[in-house]
Amino acid sequence: MKNLTLLVLILLSWSCNWASDFPVVINKQTEYAIVIPNKNNAHEAKAASALQKYINLSMGVSMLVVNENNWKNKPGFFIGNTIKSKSFNIPKINGEGYFLSSNQKDVIIVGGSGKGVLYGTYAFLEKYLEPIAAKIENQR
Repeated sequence: MKNLTLLVLILLSWSCNWASDFPVVINKQTEYAIVIPNKNNAHEAKAASALQKYINLSMGVSMLVVNENNWKNKPGFFIGNTIKSKSFNIPKINGEGYFLSSNQKDVIIVGGSGKGVLYGTYAFLEKYLEPIAAKIENQR
């Protein structure tokens, strides 16, 4: 059971009327990627790298980081101001703020003009990935 899914459990635990379950990592394989804008900034690139690193450490899966032009109609983690994030109803985000959401297939993390996208990614990792990693470690 420890090798089933990373984010099914994560997404089930979210309390914002999000999708029930959609597998992201199954048997150490994934169809997902971490998607960043074609013209990404340093904060978006760093957020994507952090997400990639900690998913790999927790689940042993190396999720690709790709520019959005190279990831058409596939599920993913959309980091920053991607075209996909614009399809979500995102409120105005100031400076260091962030917005985190899902649409039953994708996860988006968008930040304000400062380091918001980094803070959103770290909040996601701390709240959803850390408890899963601890549970997996306790099962070993």
